[in-house]
Amino acid sequence: MRINFENDNQSEMKKIKWEFTVFYVLTFVLTIFFAVGQQQLGIDYEKITIPQFAPSIAAFLTGLIFVSSKSFLNFRVEKSNIPKFLMAFVLPILVFGLGFFLCQLFGVKTTITENLAQSLPLALVGMLVGAIGEEIGWRSFLQPNLEKSNSVLLSSIITGLMWGFWHIGHYKNGLFFMLGFLLFAVSASVVLRRILAETSNNLLISVLFHFSINICFVVFYKNSLTDSNMILVNGALWAVVAIASFFIKSIEKQAIK
Repeated sequence: MRINFENDNQSEMKKIKWEFTVFYVLTFVLTIFFAVGQQQLGIDYEKITIPQFAPSIAAFLTGLIFVSSKSFLNFRVEKSNIPKFLMAFVLPILVFGLGFFLCQLFGVKTTITENLAQSLPLALVGMLVGAIGEEIGWRSFLQPNLEKSNSVLLSSIITGLMWGFWHIGHYKNGLFFMLGFLLFAVSASVVLRRILAETSNNLLISVLFHFSINICFVVFYKNSLTDSNMILVNGALWAVVAIASFFIKSIEKQAIK
């Protein structure tokens, strides 16, 4: 049964709250279900992480329940978007590379992962598929639907918070780790939305960005993934990049005027 609300402001706000509550609850329920299933089946998390499919399946189910909610799946490869494809993949490498240098500078213990030539190729397919599973939910469903009634910046922040809190496996790392991770998630969400501007929420761009982030965590921080200092340094660095992207956009608008 699909739900429809009357088309007035109050009903619209009520619908939006219900819509995203249902989406987020479904995402958590499916995440737990898939995590338990993966453990029971003995599937290696380094090869593929099945819970990463939870956001996209939750988006599909939410779309079946609510009439006006939908996913904005755009796979188009256009020449005008090629620089953004490159930026989406390269920028996380540059930021996390700088973060690795800053960790070394501030005495945070981080080391490049050993035996990458053997371990990384096997993990790449799983990371790519997992990035698709997440981004259909976060950036092709949640973000554009939020923007129907909120500013781009606020929608990016909300998406980043929901994305960050969804990583329940990090809760065990403590409060400071979660604060750093949420700062990273919100900041990365703002930066990604800046890259996605004028691309009709191109899924390939968000997948490349997410894929690159996952690669960087494996390459630079696999041996320190639970270190609060590591994530706080990188969270702060991503916040600087997010603020810079916001001001660059403002400057561009002023230049156009």
